[in-house]
Amino acid sequence: MNCPLCNSSDTVHLGARNVEHAHRDFYRCRFCDCIHVPEYQHPTGEEEIQRYATHNNQYENSRYREYLTKILQGAVQWMGSLDGCNVLDYGGGEEEVLARMLREQGVRADCWDPVYGHNTLESAPYHRIICCEAAEHFARPGNEFRRMKNLLRSGGLIYVVTRLSDTIDQPLTWWYINDSTHLVFYSCRSWEYIADSFGFTLLRCDSKSQILLQG
Repeated sequence: MNCPLCNSSDTVHLGARNVEHAHRDFYRCRFCDCIHVPEYQHPTGEEEIQRYATHNNQYENSRYREYLTKILQGAVQWMGSLDGCNVLDYGGGEEEVLARMLREQGVRADCWDPVYGHNTLESAPYHRIICCEAAEHFARPGNEFRRMKNLLRSGGLIYVVTRLSDTIDQPLTWWYINDSTHLVFYSCRSWEYIADSFGFTLLRCDSKSQILLQG
């Protein structure tokens, strides 16, 4: 079972779980340390959209906006002020809430999410890319990181938020796998591979949920 990130065949089967009434196998790559679900067990496009619809990630949801406010605070702490930057929200969802919040603050911001037809990149290339709770949904992560690299200005920064497996001793009991649209799970070692393979510098990885790359 080849790894979807590095394509290595040196993977180990961690076991299987029922995730939202569907059988899921989980493999760990010995080379890049990525944990992944095999492609033949991925949800269909229709199933993916139906699952996203249960998240209630709408602009009118004040709790979701509060969550994104904290994400933006983290982004500024790690990347510096976004004033004067072109910013891309990568995988921003149906209502592109994060990009909308940034525009309300006077920041030039676009949203990339082809699942919902958000593929107009008016301000490319970007000084900053924010990828919040999207990297775990990548069916072909290598393609996504190549695209991010191409969309980023030289020296630009990418702030990623996704739960990391570094402190997880028993992946099959990890709550983060209990979403049928979560397909790939990274460790800091995985992000070292991503940086080396796709032309980034890994500036920070906190072993919990935050990663900072420079192009």
